[in-house]
Amino acid sequence: MTASVSGAAYTAAFGQHRKNLLLLCLTIVTVLKTHAFLPLRTLGHANRGSSPSTAQVRPLVAPLQAAPAPSEEPPFWSLVFSDLFLLFDRTLDTVEDIGVHLRRATERDMDRRFRRDRLTTKAGTKKRVMILGTGWGGHAVTKVVDTGLYEVVIVSPRNFFLFTPMLAGSSVGTVDYRSIIEPIRAANPLADYYEAQALAIYPNNQTVRIRSEIPNEVGEYEDFLAPYDILVYGCGAQSGTFGTPGVREHAFFLKEISDAVKLRQALVDRFERANMPSVSMEEKKRILSFVVVGGGPTGVEFSGEFSDFLNRDLAKYYPALVDLVSFKIIQAGSRILPVFDAALQEQGLEVLKAQGIEVMLNRKVLKVEEKHIELDGGEILPYGLCVWAAGTAPRDITKSLIAAIPEQSASTAGQRGRLSVDRWLRVQGTNGSILALGDAVEVEGLPLPATGQVAAQHGAFLGRLLNREYDLSTSNPTFDLEKVNAFGKVANVLRLRGRLEAQAFSFLNLGLLAYVGQANALAQVQTGNLKFGEYSARAGNLLWRSVYLVKQVSTRNRVLVLNDWLRTRVFGRDISRF
Repeated sequence: MTASVSGAAYTAAFGQHRKNLLLLCLTIVTVLKTHAFLPLRTLGHANRGSSPSTAQVRPLVAPLQAAPAPSEEPPFWSLVFSDLFLLFDRTLDTVEDIGVHLRRATERDMDRRFRRDRLTTKAGTKKRVMILGTGWGGHAVTKVVDTGLYEVVIVSPRNFFLFTPMLAGSSVGTVDYRSIIEPIRAANPLADYYEAQALAIYPNNQTVRIRSEIPNEVGEYEDFLAPYDILVYGCGAQSGTFGTPGVREHAFFLKEISDAVKLRQALVDRFERANMPSVSMEEKKRILSFVVVGGGPTGVEFSGEFSDFLNRDLAKYYPALVDLVSFKIIQAGSRILPVFDAALQEQGLEVLKAQGIEVMLNRKVLKVEEKHIELDGGEILPYGLCVWAAGTAPRDITKSLIAAIPEQSASTAGQRGRLSVDRWLRVQGTNGSILALGDAVEVEGLPLPATGQVAAQHGAFLGRLLNREYDLSTSNPTFDLEKVNAFGKVANVLRLRGRLEAQAFSFLNLGLLAYVGQANALAQVQTGNLKFGEYSARAGNLLWRSVYLVKQVSTRNRVLVLNDWLRTRVFGRDISRF
């Protein structure tokens, strides 16, 4: 049977990756422009694998802590070439991914009967790769993995990927929810998908117990066992409360689309309630008191988006109530945005204060009641709406998987509720049959923050590791040339770029971004150890918008987001509630 690939298919496949090629060119130009005419100098060498593990940051935001300076610092240009080599290597990986996408486009254009047969192929013909989760890591694996080599099955109660950095904007109507999601079936049309919840993993039997999210004819949710050959665990983490009483009962979170929908309705509800003539002035002030717990990027970006919503839209519809509004950020530490450099932290704090936002530093929340928050020192803070953005906690299925593997239960990571994985992201104690990524893991000897940027690089790494068919059961994953003929030996050496032993995962830091309101944003531009500049105010906002627009996962999303920004600018945000 013959197959043809349309020009549109080639364009779509290449379009998924051309931004990485552009990034390489921009990085080289920036380095030359910034440093070509400066005298050679030495810089402190930050360890690429070092980073604060407790920071909650945006997907494009994954900083690294500087390791203790060695006695002899490497020359600046050695750092330049090291990071550029890693970036160039990632670009070659991208070219390899383009080939996978082109083959996938070819198969998508083939006879539909052939495609159906392929999707229902069971383990035995091809190994089954089961991916749990559709977050940053799971989505990246789904995009990259070669369905020509594996039967790929995705299991998640959420049938879409969510671009979480813009979730704060969607919670106030700056962008529409559907503009920042991609159906997981669109990410890889040749992968099978189950809208279901993974309840338990049985490593010894290599099966997962799954419960359907869709009820049957009699309203029951069916449970069934699904086998796997290789499991990719990407269930991530849930919003953490640190055991603070009353948080789950009374506070709002900002981690999923459902959270943003509830929060958006609650914001308008507060103004409608405060507008009732029967409500006293004191009660109006309490209802219109908004509190964000957590001074990381999630809390700060929501604060900035709410400020825009208040000043540009709510002030127009509720002019008598605007002066009664108060907004506070409660941060346990001494700084907001602790992952940013000090200068940007100060600028961010100044911008927030200029918008009338009170930032309470070094304060701890002890309890959240229905109408007030109890702080350390005995202070009682009345509020009308509280947003909790103060960290993450392990999911129950992660805890149960740790308990099912003795090596995990005994590990330091396991005691903290995270899976311990080696430098190839293999879960310790599973002989390479379970791979894990994202917020749920700690990489041996490579501490990294729980961010979307890290998870996405984890996912792309695992997808390529699988595509190159390394033996994951060996101490260091290797490719066995003995299983192929002479021609295959040459072809595979070229395909693997001479790497018969898989390289371990390495993280390439691509910078930090945060929106702080009133068309102001903070941007720390870097590639690896190379910091090209720090930008704030309008320049930072331009970078923030440009990067987030480019990093959307499809052309469709870019067009929708751009349209939403234009619509909001011209017509404002919608305050209708349904």
